Amino acid sequence: MLPKLQTRYSAMLLSVVVGVVWALWHLPQFFNPSALYSNLPFVLYLAFVVPFPVLLSWVFNSTGAAC
Repeated sequence: MLPKLQTRYSAMLLSVVVGVVWALWHLPQFFNPSALYSNLPFVLYLAFVVPFPVLLSWVFNSTGAAC
């Protein structure tokens, strides 16, 4: 998906969007008292989750594996 979307958008923008979507996908876990995330502030989780897709995109683009 990344190579096709990078024809229109920058890798940084795509990575940040993926990170935000990833964080929102896990948002219900913050309302479940038995979940691991229930005691963690969502903003802190967001600060850790968004940079991860940036790193993964950088690694993917640096390997030259794009089709």
